[in-house]
Amino acid sequence: MFNSFSVPAQSQVLAFEAVRLTTGLEWIQVDLDTPQLPQAPGVYAWVDAAAPNGLRYHGNGSGKGGLHRRLTDQLRWRANQRHRLGVDERSLTEQDAYDLAREVPAVQQAAGDRHLHYAIAEPASWSIDRSDIVPPREAREWESFISAVSLLVTGHRGLVGGGAWESKAGTIDQLMTDLAWDRLVDVSGGGWL
Repeated sequence: MFNSFSVPAQSQVLAFEAVRLTTGLEWIQVDLDTPQLPQAPGVYAWVDAAAPNGLRYHGNGSGKGGLHRRLTDQLRWRANQRHRLGVDERSLTEQDAYDLAREVPAVQQAAGDRHLHYAIAEPASWSIDRSDIVPPREAREWESFISAVSLLVTGHRGLVGGGAWESKAGTIDQLMTDLAWDRLVDVSGGGWL
């Protein structure tokens, strides 16, 4: 319908291997046909199979029901989005077009050729030689940490969403940005600078 109104654009994305390496968490790939999702709090990553393995979107499941509740919603929305995208665009109703346009960014990003991974939130297995910042322990801190790694490596917190307001002085995001810098220096042996 509006294909002639858009053009492709390129952007740097964080490699999922960098997420694995810097977090040190055990990441589990979800079988999207028969997802087994834990009730525990944790972080998740939608990874682009064609990027290759670039982080498209990440978040946390820290509320009631943890990752299970958060990702069950996203997987249901993903199925709905894939169904609507599979419809011949000439037969899209105005409501279909509206529904496609208003989907949350996570769903829009996940509807394509993506893999989903999750990690249970637990205290970091690594430490940094600093007394002013404690490594991540819970889901929200891990999400902020991954955002900070992305900011430092690619120049933005995430391909979808994320902005400078998230790293205001004294916030978890600002602390995780400082920590991410030290962790990146540590895991790269200082060679990435």
